[in-house]
Amino acid sequence: MADSSPNSSIAPSNDPHSNEVLAALGALLKAVQEMNPAHARPIPPHPVRFNLLSRPSRSAQTCRICNFPGHHGDSIHYAGACKAAMVSMVGFWEDIAAHLALLYREHQLFQTAIKNNKPTYDMRLDNAPAIAGNMETVLVGRLTRSYLKFQSHCSGLRPKLLHILSEGDKHRYCAITNTLNDFLLNGSTLTELFERSLAERQ
Repeated sequence: MADSSPNSSIAPSNDPHSNEVLAALGALLKAVQEMNPAHARPIPPHPVRFNLLSRPSRSAQTCRICNFPGHHGDSIHYAGACKAAMVSMVGFWEDIAAHLALLYREHQLFQTAIKNNKPTYDMRLDNAPAIAGNMETVLVGRLTRSYLKFQSHCSGLRPKLLHILSEGDKHRYCAITNTLNDFLLNGSTLTELFERSLAERQ
């Protein structure tokens, strides 16, 4: 990963009031607010870099192929809308990752929140308890929950993704997964969190 990753030795600038930091914090605050079902925006007809999992959806409201809301499909061989939905989600998380990288590099409190983040497998659930703390801690906790929900959704689509996504789209998905696993999961994967959860319950 680039030098802005959690594994980097670059020290932050300690300037939480720079225009870039304020803009990134504002973007993440807006994204997190819209992850609340009460504040989630309606799904557009042609989503682009849009979080389609911001509110719970009943099975009747989701696609039979990809399980994303906002469209319906009957065949994996005609899954253009499914591809658009998945690419929209990847783009949304690419934008989030860019803000995370900047804040990790430039904002000490945000870097601390990421280092102290303790992701669990149960955080993927809609009823997972909220993380308390300062603004940075709350942001990181809420983003972690939403990211785990996205990865949990994708884990059930893994065989279908091979047919739905192009090679370039698959590369983007893998790249953003690696980046956000570093930032939000302390370098772990969803599978590793699941295995850790099982071990702790035994």
